[in-house]
Parts: sequence; C-alpha cells; structure tokens
Amino acid sequence: MAALFANLPPFLDVPGTPPIPWHKWKNIFQVHLKAAGGSGWEDERRASALLSALGVEGQRKYFAAQEQLEAQGVQNAPHTASTPAALGTGAVSTTEAATEYDTLLQFLDGLFAETTNVLAERHLFTSREQLPGETFLEFVAALKEKALSCKFGATYDDRVRDQVIHGVANAHVRAKLLSYGEGLTLQKAEEVGRDLEALNKANAAFGANERLLGSLAGDGGSVQRVARGYAAASQNGGSATSAAPHSCCLGNPFLVPRLSSATTHRLKCTLRCLRPRINHRDFRGKVLGVPPHLQ
Repeated sequence: MAALFANLPPFLDVPGTPPIPWHKWKNIFQVHLKAAGGSGWEDERRASALLSALGVEGQRKYFAAQEQLEAQGVQNAPHTASTPAALGTGAVSTTEAATEYDTLLQFLDGLFAETTNVLAERHLFTSREQLPGETFLEFVAALKEKALSCKFGATYDDRVRDQVIHGVANAHVRAKLLSYGEGLTLQKAEEVGRDLEALNKANAAFGANERLLGSLAGDGGSVQRVARGYAAASQNGGSATSAAPHSCCLGNPFLVPRLSSATTHRLKCTLRCLRPRINHRDFRGKVLGVPPHLQ
C-alpha cells in the first residue's frame, strides 16, 4: 500500500503548522485513495490508510486526543462521535449507519480544524494589489484564493470583483471596469481585464515595431530611399557599393554611395521590414480581432 501513496505528502510529519491545510490535504488524500482503488476496500482498511498518511506528528496528536477521551471514560472516541466528550473535540454527531472511515474523518476535522482570524484575513485581502509582472488573471486567481478564508458567504463574487477594481495596476483597465457600473459581474470583469491586457501587450509590440522601422529609416527616411536605390542597383546588375548613378522608379537619378558593412546590414533589415502600412484601428480590429467596445 505504501507504493500507492508514494506521491502523497504526509499531513504533519514534524511539530508546527501543516504545510498543507487540513481541508485541502483531506481532498488530496481522497483523490489518492480513489486512484488506489480504495472505494472497494473494507472500511477498517480505509481508516488505517488515512491514519498512516497523517505523518508522525499528526498521528501523535490523534493518539493523544484519543487517550484523553479514554481517560474521560469514552472508549474508541473517533468511532463513537455521538458521545458528549467526542462532540467537545469538534467532532460531528453521527448515526449508526456512519462508517468507521467517515466517523474518523469527522473526528479529524475537529482535531485539525484551522483557526482563522477573519479580520486579519480580510485585511490582507483588501490590501492585495496586482504585483509587478503578475498577469491580470493571476491577480484574480490570487484574490479568489485569499477570499476563501474571509468568510464572505453570498457576497464572495462582489467582494472579489470590487478588490479587482481597487487593486488592478493598469488605470485604463480600472476605468473600463468602472464604466460598466453595478451591472459588472466578476466573470465579466475577468473577460474585460483579460482582453484589455492582451490588447495593451499587442499595442506595445506594434509600437516597438514602429520605432524599429523609424530608427532604420533614419533622418527623413533616408535609409529607405537608399534601400530603394539598393534594390534598383541589384535589378540593374550593379552592386550596393557601386558609386555609379542609377534611376529609380520615378526616373530621378539616384547615386548609391559606398556603404560600410554596418550600413549594408541596416539596409538589408529595412528591405525585410518593408511592408504595407496599417493604422492602429485596423491593427486592433482586423489583425487582433478586438471587439469594437474594447478599442
């Protein structure tokens, strides 16, 4: 059986705070148990598998709690959770139909329940802002995770949505979200923020490409004119370093100067970059497929 749970981390091996909170670790264990075929095991075997996965310190706490209940006159406390002493540990009352495994789970729920300072958790939640390098969706996911410990109840979605607006780093995204008013849902906020972030990244890439072309063009587009002359010289059988005059497509004489290797490299880059121009609106709508309401 050890091989079946080889990838399952023990709940608590050493004294201190569990590396994974109990409610999360319990779900992980149940997934491993099902994958190992534990659904068909005898009830006692499933309970033993759970105890063996608690780790050294987890087992110590379990047996210490059991001994304390036995000293109070309650025998097999985890298996008789309906007794008053067992209920005092946080266990839930069970019926006769409850299995040994289920009763043990309820006992451990009471034993390892996390103590949470809701006010402190809510303070951390409302202080959370989007971090440098953190994407919009990563920021929203972090807020959702933190909100779970804040006990917002039915207002969970609205609280997360409000904090998204408050903590998002991009002012344009915040203004767009606020423009929706009270009709803005958390799901809609995620969609709008994701699309606007993608649009901002595309605009940044577009602007970088424009600056690159501008730097290659030099003063007044002289490098592009030289590039056209370079192409004309090649078509006429000449060379880029030739000093002989050539005619461009407009019939004006064009003298190609002797070029250094660095300038020749820039000319080649310019030739590769020459392409039909497209304005920002066409780029957003036709190339990126951005909806009109986000442009």
